[in-house]
Amino acid sequence: MNRSTYKSASQRVHTICSAAFALMAIALVGGTFFTADYVSSYISLKRGVLFGLATPLACVGILFALWATRALDRRLGLRCDHCGNSLTFRGNSTRVLESGLCQSCRTTVIRDC
Repeated sequence: MNRSTYKSASQRVHTICSAAFALMAIALVGGTFFTADYVSSYISLKRGVLFGLATPLACVGILFALWATRALDRRLGLRCDHCGNSLTFRGNSTRVLESGLCQSCRTTVIRDC
């Protein structure tokens, strides 16, 4: 692949993964706190206590969103032909674009025409 092909594919994957993470994180965290607020009206616990209990659940929601983003990268992202590692996840895209090499096995993945 050449640099322009890699750059456009990398930007597409980054946009999709960022949007998916944002939507999932907002929905899960917002849903957790909305549920805690709703439950606080029916239970005699103070609202602050329920929000304190809901915070770890919100963190689990963020971890789930990170896992789902990584799964999207496995499905949509670019892979090294030699070692199979991601070329688009964890900030590898800029380093791969600059050097043309896989960051794990140092094999040439971008060939300029």
